[in-house]
Amino acid sequence: MKHIKNEDWYWFLDQIKGWYHPDHRKLPWKDIDNAYYVWVSEVFLQQTQADRVVEFFIRFTSRFPTVERLAKASFEEALPYFKGLGFYERLRRMIETSQAVVEKFDGIFPNDIEQLESLPGIGPYTARAVASFAYGQKTVAPDTNVARILSRFFEPVKVLDEEKAHVKAKAKEIKWVMKRLDWFDEHYPEDMSLNQVLMDFGSQICKARDPKCSICPLIKQCAYGRDPSQFEKIQSTKFKIQKERIPQGYEKVVVGVLIQEKRVLVSRRKAGQTFAGLLEFPGGKVEEGEDLRGAMQREFREEVGVEVSVRPPFEKMALHRQKKVLNFHRCRILQIQNPKLKIQKNFPSGKVMQGMEDQELMWIDQRDLDPKEFLPANKGVIESLKKSRM
Repeated sequence: MKHIKNEDWYWFLDQIKGWYHPDHRKLPWKDIDNAYYVWVSEVFLQQTQADRVVEFFIRFTSRFPTVERLAKASFEEALPYFKGLGFYERLRRMIETSQAVVEKFDGIFPNDIEQLESLPGIGPYTARAVASFAYGQKTVAPDTNVARILSRFFEPVKVLDEEKAHVKAKAKEIKWVMKRLDWFDEHYPEDMSLNQVLMDFGSQICKARDPKCSICPLIKQCAYGRDPSQFEKIQSTKFKIQKERIPQGYEKVVVGVLIQEKRVLVSRRKAGQTFAGLLEFPGGKVEEGEDLRGAMQREFREEVGVEVSVRPPFEKMALHRQKKVLNFHRCRILQIQNPKLKIQKNFPSGKVMQGMEDQELMWIDQRDLDPKEFLPANKGVIESLKKSRM
């Protein structure tokens, strides 16, 4: 790593400070000293762009205006106000966090970073964000915007062609930033909210894609912007995951896409399961002596309470960490044994029903399927379903 000169840091800070104006981007959680609101916004922003988060933030905080109110809520009560953001395990963790704040800190988020990190679901970034935005502490929250801006300006990470190498490069980039945060904090300007400046700068100028280098105030000394060849390479590089041959010994799993009256049957994962709260298609592992079709029929019979016909798999997917192969099958109802699952005309999309194993089941219109609400492995299939109208 190259040595960073003090004058480079000061020039960087001067240019950023000169660019920023508080009215650059107005958001309901900006420039407030409410630690609860700051924390809610940071959780919501983890997987969603700020402009889209606004409506969810307003709706959620109107229903749960204080940490005490959220601490008393059940997952089922809070879910309608979180629905659409996806990754629903975050909501369960939010309720746990709010309960811990009430029990340990009398309903007040601590202003100490270590105490914030002791709360469930709060890591180094969120702790620093709350300390900075809500309590005005001189600390920088190392989100991807900060990592991208600093690494591009001081020492851009080379873009590599392989997906795995790219992931390693991003990890290296964030680690590089984290190592310099102590120095950065020491030279933090007293009269500006540097966190907010960097986040706005990253979202408007130094974007991950299509950065606005032509109007960037840092362009004269930016290592990333000065090297046109590297800039062109970054713009044109596409990360493609090649289809891999599936190794022997992987566990086979069947996944059933059951469509009736243009509605798709899905279930919600229970509390305590991995990815709890997310939606998935019915299915399970293939037992010894079963073929794919027999396993799919058994899973629908045991989990859902319906007899189905099963088509050959239309999609296969290898999960190498779990050493599993998912086989996605199009299914059709032959007979309904579970009376709660009987379909009537004009039945509402998303109505919750009970499966044979006490899990939540829903018929959802194909047009309403939202990939963010499903297990990561199901997302590609959902996009195909919405396009093809199977």
